[in-house]
Amino acid sequence: MIEKIFSNLSKWRNLPSYQLERRADIFFSLYINDIVSNKIGIHDDWVVIPEFPVPIKVIRPTNQYNNSFKIDYLVIGRKSNRVIFIELKTDNSSRRDNQDLYLEEAKNKGLFNLLVGLKDVFNASSSKKKYLHLFLELRDLGLVNFDGILVSLVRKSQQGTGEAIRNIEICDNRLTSTKPEILYIQPSGSGTNIINFIDVAEIIQKEYDDSLSLSFVNALKEWESKGAGEL
Repeated sequence: MIEKIFSNLSKWRNLPSYQLERRADIFFSLYINDIVSNKIGIHDDWVVIPEFPVPIKVIRPTNQYNNSFKIDYLVIGRKSNRVIFIELKTDNSSRRDNQDLYLEEAKNKGLFNLLVGLKDVFNASSSKKKYLHLFLELRDLGLVNFDGILVSLVRKSQQGTGEAIRNIEICDNRLTSTKPEILYIQPSGSGTNIINFIDVAEIIQKEYDDSLSLSFVNALKEWESKGAGEL
């Protein structure tokens, strides 16, 4: 069944509306610790938060809406205090200049400012319980602080939730003051901020020999050698 999963992914990625990134990201996430440690050269207890929302109005002040764009993975080193934005691309052609610019602007604003703006996104969202889970993870990392009152208010959808969200403390510490780094995981290419699929395959092969890992390695090599849609 594992081989069938990757066979389907490899076949379906060639179809017009099929987005491989959304299906394959769960497999990349299994090895993020190894991938980041290998690229950065530091072994750490890396914490991964997928689809991290970046408030657009923080990086574009003329935008006053509480919307956001998503970073594929926010990766934080508990020991090294490194903050990394990772963007996953399963097709080199899906790299976009405007998206790269957003990432660079988010990096320049810094995590502290992004978290300040994220409170407004939390407050405006109709999915407050999901945002609560995100903020609980951020609290566990020592990035924000709030008490159990907020948790109770959100869980029960009670009056006073908005004020409690506005009162969330953004911690001023080494993590929030560290300038984030940007890494791209993509099929091919090289550079200080690029990890290509062959690099990923070699890292996995070196550490794992189970059937899932080996099947993923074979798929990575295929995805690197032939772009989506190529005959």
